[in-house]
Amino acid sequence: ATDGQIANRNMVINGAMQVSQRGTSVTSLTASAYATVDRFKFIGSAGGTYTCETVSDSVDNGLRKAFKFTCTTADNAGQSNLANADGLIGCEYRFEGQDVQRIQKGFSSAKQVTLSFWVKSNLTGTYNVELKDVDNSRNCGFNYTVSSSATWEKKTITFPADTTGTMGNDTGQSLTIQWWLAAGNNYRTGGSAHTTWGSTTKNKSAYNNVNLSTATSNYWEITGVQLEVGPVATPFEFQSYGDTLARCQRYYQHWKRGYLASNAVGTSDLNIGVPLTVPLRAAPSIDGLDMHRSGNKTATVS
Repeated sequence: ATDGQIANRNMVINGAMQVSQRGTSVTSLTASAYATVDRFKFIGSAGGTYTCETVSDSVDNGLRKAFKFTCTTADNAGQSNLANADGLIGCEYRFEGQDVQRIQKGFSSAKQVTLSFWVKSNLTGTYNVELKDVDNSRNCGFNYTVSSSATWEKKTITFPADTTGTMGNDTGQSLTIQWWLAAGNNYRTGGSAHTTWGSTTKNKSAYNNVNLSTATSNYWEITGVQLEVGPVATPFEFQSYGDTLARCQRYYQHWKRGYLASNAVGTSDLNIGVPLTVPLRAAPSIDGLDMHRSGNKTATVS
C-alpha cells in the first residue's frame, strides 16, 4: 500500500496537462522557458530548436491532454550526443520546499517516493529522469526505455529515501524533476545512472541518453505525471479543472483584454490595481502592460 494519504497524494500540480494559460503552442524555442502547459518547463541550451504544444492525445485511462516537444531544427544530426558538450534539452517540474516536507528528506524517517508518468515518442531508446535536491545540491536518477515508437507507455520509478540534506520549509524551489531528452557528452558519458542519492555529478545526469535533437520531427510527449510518498504507484489522481487552475495561478496569472483601475501619482507615474485571482507565491514580474490601449496582461512567478 502507499505510505501517503489517500487524497492529495500527488505532489505534482497539473500532471494531467489540462491547464495551459499561456496558449497551446510556442515555436522556435532554443532557451529555457515555460511554454504552454502550466508548471512544466522546456529546458534548452545549445540543443537545437523546438516547438512545445498542449495536444489532445488520449491515454486509455481518462488522460486526454499531453505536453509535446517536437524538434524543428536538428543538432548534431545522426549522432547520439549534442554537438556542444554542455548542451541539453529537457522537461522540468519544480516544487516549493513547503510542499515536499512529507518526504522527510534529510531525517532518519526519510521516505521513498515513486514517480509515474505516461510517455510517447517516435525515437525509441534510453532516456533519463532525475530528482534534484536544489537546497543541498544532491540528485538521484534512473534510466527508462521508450520501447515502441509512437505508443503510449507507462513508466514507474521508485527513488530511495535520502537521510542527508533537509529541504527548506518555505516557498523556495527545493526539489525538481527533470526528464532528459538530449545532452552533450559532459552529461551523458563517462559515468553511470545515479540511482542512489549523492552530490550532483554532471556525467550521471543523462547517462547514455538518446538525442531527440538528432532529426527534425522527432517528438516526445508526457502526461499523467504523479509523484507520491512510498514504493507503490497508485492510480493517477485526477483533480478538478478549477482546483488545478487555482493552484497554477499561484505562479502565473493571465488577464485578457480589458481595463485596470489606476490613479495618477505626480506627473509621470500611475498606481495600477491588479486583480489577483489567488495570492502569488512571490512578487511577480508583469508583462504585456500597454498604457495606450487595452491588451493582455500576465503576472509570472518562476
